[in-house]
Amino acid sequence: MSEYVRPEYTPLFRETQGIIADYLNSDPQISSKGIEFFPEAKLDIDFEVKKALGQQGIVGVVNTLKGTFAGHDGCTNAWQIEAEVDVIENPPVRRAQLKKMGLSTGTVSDILDWIQESLGGPSSPTFAKFNPVSQEIGQNNGLVVGRSIMRTLVLADTSAVISTENQWVCPYALRSELSALYEEIADISG
Repeated sequence: MSEYVRPEYTPLFRETQGIIADYLNSDPQISSKGIEFFPEAKLDIDFEVKKALGQQGIVGVVNTLKGTFAGHDGCTNAWQIEAEVDVIENPPVRRAQLKKMGLSTGTVSDILDWIQESLGGPSSPTFAKFNPVSQEIGQNNGLVVGRSIMRTLVLADTSAVISTENQWVCPYALRSELSALYEEIADISG
């Protein structure tokens, strides 16, 4: 593999952030805990993070750390992408929200485990798994910050969404097409 590319300069990586955030937001095990994920590329990300920390006490941010060009076959480019999902928690606000929702789980540690389970779980007909690279939790200015880094192979092909184990084809698709895909995945996974 060669040719490291800065993710913020590549539409594929920005779209990958959005797809991961949308997928995590559609996972009922995660979304039922009152957390919302935002792609780092979102224009008003600072406002969204502060708002979520103030209201729910927890927020997730999807970053694309790096992409390495892995090759092409003439019509499809392959990229190895390393994605980072940060979960930030304001403990006093979060405890109050969990109590209000009648939940005993939903802290940074729980959410990181569910992220790895959701993205690294069994392959479906359209999505393959992300492979965990690392996971860590720390504190910063009274906030609990968790980080999960995962890696996958992304094939940039404009024709369809196809996957095999450990490969995820990420087309340049419209949000409406992606929404239909997420509904299809939800129906398959029950």
